[in-house]
Amino acid sequence: MRRVYSSIVVLLMLLPMLSSTLAISAVPINPEIKRVENMLNIAYKARERVEYLISNVMNNVTLTNLISAAGLMDEFNGNVTLFNEGKILDEAKGAYDAGNYALALNKVSQALDLFRDVFKNIHVIVCKAGGCLEDENAIKAEGLIVAANRTLERINSIRELGDIPEEAYSKLSEAESLLNIAELRNLLAKGNVSGVAHRIANAEKLIADAIKIIKSKAEEKCAERVDKFIAKINETFNKIVEKARSLGVNASEVLKMFGFNNLNEIQEMKSNLIGKVKSFVKFGNVIQAIKEMNDAMEKIRNMNREMEKVRYIAQYQFNAELEVKVEKSFRKPFTVLDITITNTGNATLIFPNSAFGLIIEKSVDGFWKPVYTPISAQVLIMLKPGESRHIVVKVDLPAGTYRVVVHAMCEKVLTPVTAQAEFTIP
Repeated sequence: MRRVYSSIVVLLMLLPMLSSTLAISAVPINPEIKRVENMLNIAYKARERVEYLISNVMNNVTLTNLISAAGLMDEFNGNVTLFNEGKILDEAKGAYDAGNYALALNKVSQALDLFRDVFKNIHVIVCKAGGCLEDENAIKAEGLIVAANRTLERINSIRELGDIPEEAYSKLSEAESLLNIAELRNLLAKGNVSGVAHRIANAEKLIADAIKIIKSKAEEKCAERVDKFIAKINETFNKIVEKARSLGVNASEVLKMFGFNNLNEIQEMKSNLIGKVKSFVKFGNVIQAIKEMNDAMEKIRNMNREMEKVRYIAQYQFNAELEVKVEKSFRKPFTVLDITITNTGNATLIFPNSAFGLIIEKSVDGFWKPVYTPISAQVLIMLKPGESRHIVVKVDLPAGTYRVVVHAMCEKVLTPVTAQAEFTIP
């Protein structure tokens, strides 16, 4: 029994108590049962602690590299396997549930010995590899790599502001060179944790200096940039509405395309953007003001690119359609075609010439090939919704299958519209 309590003492020294507790059903108070319950609780917490240790080591790139370089990875994996294969604690719980408290006490004692050995072995392996966990150097080392990466991300975010003074850009580049991750890992592998921390601190100082330079230069230009920013926002949003109106499209349809339900929302967005930028400037956060303006301008550029979609909205609303009919008669050796062209849509159509862009094509081996285009005056012809026009064409063509094709363009959105009608010459 002394062996059992000595195991408990060792585990209490090695394994700090965690907050979780073993859920065991209530039983009548009995000294032996209570002793087993306490042992099980300690063992479960010990297992959690070992699991946490193994997870920390396996997820720490610096530690695993050190262990591998020291040739201790097989030994480490062996201890992990030993821990994972240990079912003794489950057997102890089973014996407890069955009321066999003597067996449960014996099994839980074995489990504690196993957890103690694995915990101790892993610490020894890590220390042999040069990453002693007791001093938290290895964990601190990986934390330094994370800090270096975050500092590099900060450098990139500052560069993305654009228009950075040369002096500030030089300091950012110098800071970046101090944060070469490969070099930092090499220093950590040699145990030079303080050297890495010193490089990160110097990089942070260089970044702070660069920000001061950027802020100083930015303050000089900020007022002018804010004015231009406000003017550009107003111009872009007004252009969206004007474009919609010029095409005869309901402005609300266009606004929905950009995520707005009405003009009030677009005005609200403009006010929020402008207010946010002015607030940053007022409280001296010029860099954030510039970033906010750059982000907003990128959105505006995207909206300008999306403006072309307005044409498709208009095309959908205008429903540009055209119909052509052909009646033929014969006056040897000619075939006389009486062609009727009707605008069946709700938008005015524009034709390229007085012959309504007419072409006659013949079916040859499954393909349509142009065979005749009438001579016509090169003037634009307009055809309003519901209007029809006639054109008579006299042709001398061999027997075959033909079609008349007319070409137009929607006045509002300048999208092409065509129609055709087939006929035969016997």
